[in-house]
Amino acid sequence: EFAAAGYAGPVEVRTGHNYLVGCNENTGNCGKHAIAFASGACDVLAGRADNFTLKYSFQARASQRWLEARIARLPGDHRQFVITHREIGEPHRSDQELQRARSLLSVTEDAIVIVDPVTLTIVDGNDAATNMLGYEGSKLSDVALDSLFAADGSDGTPGYASLLTALPNATPSEAVLRRADGSRVATEVRPRDVMLGDRSLVALLIRDIGGRRRVEALLRRQALQHHLLAQFGQLALENPPLDVLALRATDILRSGLDVELCRILMADAEQQHLTQIAGAGWDESSIQQTAAQDASAPSAHLVSGSREAVIVQDLRSGSRYQATPILSAHEVRSAVEVLICGKEGLYGLIGAYARDPGCFDTDSANFLHSIANTLAAAIDRGRGEVQLTRLAQFDSLTGLPNRSLYLDRLAQTLVESERDRRPVAVLFVDIDHFKYVNDTLGHAVGDQLLVQIADRLKAEIRPGDTVGRLGGDEFTVTLAHLGHDDDAGAVAKRMVTSLGAPYRLGEHVVHVSASIGVSLYPNDGGDASTLLKCADTAMYRAKESGRSTYRFYLPKMNERAVARMKLEGQLRGALQRGEYQVHYQPRVSVATGGINGLEALLHWRPAEHHSLMTPDEFLPVLEETGLIIPVGEWVVATVCEQIGRWRKEGFRPLPVALNLSARQFRYIDIDGVIGAILASTGTDPQLLEVELKEYSLMRDSDAAIQSLHALKQRGIRVAVDNFGTGLSSLMYLKRFPLDYLKIDRSFIHDISTNPESAQIAIAIINLAHSLRLRVVAVGVETRAQLDFLRANGCDDMQGDYYCKAQPADQLVEALRSERRLLFADAIELASGA
Repeated sequence: EFAAAGYAGPVEVRTGHNYLVGCNENTGNCGKHAIAFASGACDVLAGRADNFTLKYSFQARASQRWLEARIARLPGDHRQFVITHREIGEPHRSDQELQRARSLLSVTEDAIVIVDPVTLTIVDGNDAATNMLGYEGSKLSDVALDSLFAADGSDGTPGYASLLTALPNATPSEAVLRRADGSRVATEVRPRDVMLGDRSLVALLIRDIGGRRRVEALLRRQALQHHLLAQFGQLALENPPLDVLALRATDILRSGLDVELCRILMADAEQQHLTQIAGAGWDESSIQQTAAQDASAPSAHLVSGSREAVIVQDLRSGSRYQATPILSAHEVRSAVEVLICGKEGLYGLIGAYARDPGCFDTDSANFLHSIANTLAAAIDRGRGEVQLTRLAQFDSLTGLPNRSLYLDRLAQTLVESERDRRPVAVLFVDIDHFKYVNDTLGHAVGDQLLVQIADRLKAEIRPGDTVGRLGGDEFTVTLAHLGHDDDAGAVAKRMVTSLGAPYRLGEHVVHVSASIGVSLYPNDGGDASTLLKCADTAMYRAKESGRSTYRFYLPKMNERAVARMKLEGQLRGALQRGEYQVHYQPRVSVATGGINGLEALLHWRPAEHHSLMTPDEFLPVLEETGLIIPVGEWVVATVCEQIGRWRKEGFRPLPVALNLSARQFRYIDIDGVIGAILASTGTDPQLLEVELKEYSLMRDSDAAIQSLHALKQRGIRVAVDNFGTGLSSLMYLKRFPLDYLKIDRSFIHDISTNPESAQIAIAIINLAHSLRLRVVAVGVETRAQLDFLRANGCDDMQGDYYCKAQPADQLVEALRSERRLLFADAIELASGA
């Protein structure tokens, strides 16, 4: 039949289970069918068609039977063909079954493609398949099967031949299909044998697994990133150098984001320029030049000006972001950058880059943020440790070495001096009257003063010397490698002059001075602590010598220091041991000679002494140690109780004056304390007077004025003691609620022989009277002093010329006969002489 049809080539016929060979009694029709099939087969064999199908029927006994003959070229080889000849059902019945199958297939959401496994052609497909493969509006039966599969199996990916020749109901296989537009889609294909009528076909159940693959890839990448971040965090906790940590960060970036290009740029101290400290993938020949360009123009960075991450999908798309020179040189298309920010502001930035567009998303930015936060925390921790170290060794206000660091440096200097055999001097510098500045102008101004003092001290030393601050207004200086011991005195003298010059502190001009003690190595000690102690002792000697000077340490100074320490120790238990006593000295009217009042004076009799110690011997120590507060309360209570006893004994009520210290006004509620004692003892407030020394009022004038007004409202009278020795202004004097002034005994002592003292006394008397205040002269010891005061209108007088201070029980006789205190002067006053 092939030869009759004009085909002269070789023919090989293979038979199988789906071939049907038969004959018809009507050989004429059979011949015609064979000739028709051979003619169509020649077209396929000659390449004029891919396949040919002939359907025909014949009458077999009592029924009509239908046959189908088909020839199709095998894809990929023009010399191989498949010829089938089989019995089929009626054509219209097969078409109806196929239509019913198509209706059923359209119900499912899975893509299904029906394939003829013999001819390797697509029979049909549902709507889901046409949508997935992009063949909307056309029939899948018109699509060649080999064009549907993107791989033929040569690369290990299952091809269509292996899928169709698999066993029935084979397990799903992954395959890459080619869409109508040429794009590819990852799928899972499950082949299933199906029968449509009498045809044995294969249904390919296809599912798009691209989304699943993306999710799986995302999960794998997230797991990798979490693992990398955990390792990076552990490394950061080990506190490695920043460059080591930065290099590890770039490795993590490359692995976690699968990129070739990444970098870390760090900002300078002014946060103005950025310099690359770590990176990967950059051209080394251009990195210095481009990094320098970037560092000089921070605005060129993608993330500049924003605290948020910047993601650029394509630098060539005309977005608002422009590629920096280094990015352009490396053909970067997409990028992600985040800032490294810590407690002190901007530390730098970290970025990842790719040569393809659209390589980064918010997950990429979050990954960079995690790395940046770890870097920032490590930098903060490192800077915090440096700061803690500095705080532990340096004074936070002046920047000078503190006591610990100063002593350490001094010890090192002594070691060097022992080798060089050259003397070393230690200077202990204390600022005179610094507390007055703090109390009157405030601590902020006091801090400014300390900073300027530190600057002046540093200006007076050489590079090898050391200036330290021990605390408060105390400074120390080490002078190393001296040529002679006298060189230390020359430096100390310059420092006294420099520190005594005026200080401009904002709107204030302040004058202070310095007292300096000097000790020498090796004469005064062989170690740092001993030298510092000796210099401290010498400094106190300088203060005793009038301040604003310096003194070298002498061994006998230590004896006085030891005595003072012993005195302080004795005072701490004196109140509990009942060693304090209150003596009273009368205040007498110059005009009448009568007693106007009494002054209570604190005396101390130590247990190991038989004689009393006067207030001048121990009161300064009570002030410095703060013991004056409990002792002062005891004095107020003792005086109030004594006033009560005198009242019960029938004596004329006399007001008693108490001396209060500045520390009592500053650290306790003096009005509340005195008010409580008055209430508990039932004492009339008008029988109590308070006296403050002039300098005490000036140290904290606002607080003193407030407290004095409160006492005044209770009926307590107020006086200023030692007037004329301080630096008070008339404006301050006018503000205080005063009742009288007490002229300091230093003016009364030579009032009859020294014209200057006399003029000062007269001026104070006139000033007090102009302010409607009474005047009391303290320390009157001679008749000449009395005559002068009487001639110049002084109101009251107090001193040993009339009566020394006495215990309360010894003052009884004087209180009963007041005139006996004045002796001859009382007679003259009574007669009006």
